[in-house]
Amino acid sequence: MSATTPPEGCGFEHHDLADIGGEGAPLPSILRRDDGSFLFYRDALNLLSSEPGEGKTTIALEAAREVAQSGGEVVILDYEDTPLTARDRLVALGATPADLTRIYYFQATGPLTAVGIAWLESAAASAALVVIDSFAEALGAAGLNEDSAGDVARWIANVPRRFARAGAGVLLLDHVTKNEKDRGHWPRGSGHKLAAVDGIAYSVKTEVPFSRSSSGWASLVIAKDRRGWVGPARACAAVVHFEVADGSLCQVRCEQPGDDTAFSQKDDSRLSAEDVALALQVDGGEWASLQAASESLGRSSLHTGQALRRAKDAGLIEEVAGAKGARRFVLASHPPLTGHDVWPDGEVGETW
Repeated sequence: MSATTPPEGCGFEHHDLADIGGEGAPLPSILRRDDGSFLFYRDALNLLSSEPGEGKTTIALEAAREVAQSGGEVVILDYEDTPLTARDRLVALGATPADLTRIYYFQATGPLTAVGIAWLESAAASAALVVIDSFAEALGAAGLNEDSAGDVARWIANVPRRFARAGAGVLLLDHVTKNEKDRGHWPRGSGHKLAAVDGIAYSVKTEVPFSRSSSGWASLVIAKDRRGWVGPARACAAVVHFEVADGSLCQVRCEQPGDDTAFSQKDDSRLSAEDVALALQVDGGEWASLQAASESLGRSSLHTGQALRRAKDAGLIEEVAGAKGARRFVLASHPPLTGHDVWPDGEVGETW
């Protein structure tokens, strides 16, 4: 080319690839998994999407707590919750007063103006993590439409992309389409939401729901990994455990998935609801924990949780609270098993 310096204002900036130093794009360094690897990237936009109440905010707050505990700064832009709730959740997860001083919480009160954007860009210049909860609410507050690719692109360039270019890992939280058949692994609204991710995007799939009275867990399924260090699309990157004790969330733990936990909607070997109920009946009608169910069914905790959910949805088994937040699984009063039954001595035979 005869000229490599674009004129000012043309929309592009030239970079000489031969002169770029450094060791390449950073590896994931946010939210630690139990094997020592990490799940989110710095210098990039990351996305976490799910239905409401699936745990994405809790996962984001755990990432914030870990960053603050290691001495990094965190910025939270909250369009959905309150500072009191955020504080309580962080403390429940183990955040100390010193950790909280490194987490800068901002509650949205209206549209983010040009003055606000410039101030935030300066204030977050040293942040390791910026959490925006949520994508849709932030767009709405700015008077933009999440179904418009142009609106989404404009907001991303004006707000989160600035934080990423300053070195932060930006974690956008978003909702998925309510209709599960139409959602795939993408957030609702314009496809540009996923296209703009230059870090990693996950879908949170709850396998055993958690509440104040009982622990649960979810799988993080990769929708897109632009840098490719975590895993391929549709793979399970981590099993996230939400530990509850004394009526309060006390720990979020990210485990490495087993060899058989790659996500696939076409898993022909998956257990049916009837298979689960029959196995439970053979075992005396009760499993004292998820681990007991997993051992009996011969499946990983991920696949066991999925199978238990199918059996609960079919009305064949019930879940009841056990000691210290454990999940117990029992047969429903009269499970409508089909095709086979269990004899009094525990042997399987044909239904009469």
